[in-house]
Amino acid sequence: MKEVVGDIRKSQLITMFGVGALVDLPHLSVVIQGLNAWPNEACKEIVEPRLLMAVRSKVPTATKIRMCPDKSSDQPEMRLWDRNGVPVSVFPRWLRCPACNTLGTVDSGVFTIEYPPFQVDKIRFVHRGCTRAGVAARSNLPGAVAARFLVACKKGHVSDFPWVSFCHRGNPCPHPNMILSDEGVSGEASEVRVICLSEGCKALRPLADAFGPKADLCIAGCPGQHPHLGTTEECAEDVQAVLLAASNLYFPMTVSVLSLPEKMEITDLVTLVKQYWDRFESLESEADAAGVLKYGNIPELKGYTAAELWQAIENAKETGDSEKVSELRAQEYHLLASATAPIQSARLSATIQTDLPDNLAATIERIVLVDRLTEFMALVGFTRIESAGDLCDYDTVDPERLAPLMVPPITWVPGAENRGEGIFVKLREDVLNAWENSAPVMRRMAEFGKALAAFKQERPWMKIEAADARYILLHTLAHALMRELAISCGYSSTSIRERIYSATGANGSPMSGLLIYTASPDSEGTLGGLVALGKPHRFQPILRSALERARICSSDPICAFYAVEDGSKLHGAACHSCSFVAETSCERANRFLDRAFLIETLEAAGSAFFAAN
Repeated sequence: MKEVVGDIRKSQLITMFGVGALVDLPHLSVVIQGLNAWPNEACKEIVEPRLLMAVRSKVPTATKIRMCPDKSSDQPEMRLWDRNGVPVSVFPRWLRCPACNTLGTVDSGVFTIEYPPFQVDKIRFVHRGCTRAGVAARSNLPGAVAARFLVACKKGHVSDFPWVSFCHRGNPCPHPNMILSDEGVSGEASEVRVICLSEGCKALRPLADAFGPKADLCIAGCPGQHPHLGTTEECAEDVQAVLLAASNLYFPMTVSVLSLPEKMEITDLVTLVKQYWDRFESLESEADAAGVLKYGNIPELKGYTAAELWQAIENAKETGDSEKVSELRAQEYHLLASATAPIQSARLSATIQTDLPDNLAATIERIVLVDRLTEFMALVGFTRIESAGDLCDYDTVDPERLAPLMVPPITWVPGAENRGEGIFVKLREDVLNAWENSAPVMRRMAEFGKALAAFKQERPWMKIEAADARYILLHTLAHALMRELAISCGYSSTSIRERIYSATGANGSPMSGLLIYTASPDSEGTLGGLVALGKPHRFQPILRSALERARICSSDPICAFYAVEDGSKLHGAACHSCSFVAETSCERANRFLDRAFLIETLEAAGSAFFAAN
């Protein structure tokens, strides 16, 4: 006997199927409910102070990160539902009979719910009054399907399509009796019509009127509904019609960190206070700080006085315990880029590769094999219509644009723990400095500046910052390596991801590295297939092959001659044939890429970092 409707991996519950996402079940379309409805007792807490600090920069009221719930295993199988499952509710509320095309809501009386005992996965709605089912078919009526049109806005609101007002163009109808007629074979909106069969009405309107620049939905602004919370609020955003299965209906905003060794050597007191904030937050005086120094068993505090520690704690309380992701990334980078001995801990294990071949050492300073890593991820909110997270830095995202995960105040957010492996590559800083200050690179970056200006004009609310030349280089190199490594490593290309560490040093230490890794909640990502390819004698031919593949694209000359400044795509010589990777693999939605920064292309000359190799 089945006790659940379906299965979703924990990592999916904080990404594509997170809170507020619409999910297709076998016979229903549902929305994942807010965290208020989740079973807290089944959600184990994730203890990772660095991730919590990043979460609190967007959700200041959050005090915990919890795992997504596990399915019960110690309960009888013959149950109608699983108390430890993720709760959902039917959405959209409007359904359509596939036989007679009748439209109605789930609570209008038009449709009847069928609930087979102990078979939750077979719950469905049927239209018992269907006029086209036939006598023989009434014992096996087809299940009603969700009406495939919705309305949504950029602040995360989504509502049922206003079928009644749209069909009647805002005019009243005492007894609406509507059908959704699809007269074509393509399924386009121009071939779909909503018709009212009510006596004396006969209103008719094509769905094409709901789309395009002259769309008229006959409603006064955005309804401001959050169906995952069951709440309604005022909203001044423009509303637009969307399809139920549209890819822009849900954009999760996630943040991730790598777990660093528990006993890593840190000399910066400010960083130490943030790392052990859960122990310092409750201290109220310098005397309490002295007690922690004496009895707290924190070896890294040796050499500091109670006054120095208390001053650092007071400063942290004034500025808050949140931290920018860029600062957390810098901690990861400096550990991997400056370690002089193998790193060994329960969550992170890495070895430095020495004696790089001359042709690698000309541009690459260090390769680190990360044979064990732990990545913690958390969901802090989501948007609809336009993504807030893929195209700009997490630190610059306006939290007001994010839809809430629970009825405020938000006290916790869902997270996941992934285990895996990876390869860290650090480029030579001296070679990189000379390259990014060369005239051809600066001319190319001027073109990117024009494209960014056009991008911002189209999306004025998005606080996206310009990527510098070294970021575009590192990002493009990461994509080239991911595509090449996927051929030999044994993992699917969609399971390989990137972390880019880039900074010019204008406001701190420079960074010039990238981490290509795979991680998942189960065994995938811990089999050694990726990290084995990072050894110099194996990495050298992989890098050479990746650069050669990037030299000529099957879409050339169109790809190579793409004019960056002519549009707002935020990429140069890059396309699906040569540089783009899966959405799950790229941290910037395939933006800020340019093969001309890697290798000489058909059009660009003089801007290639690896020109001499």
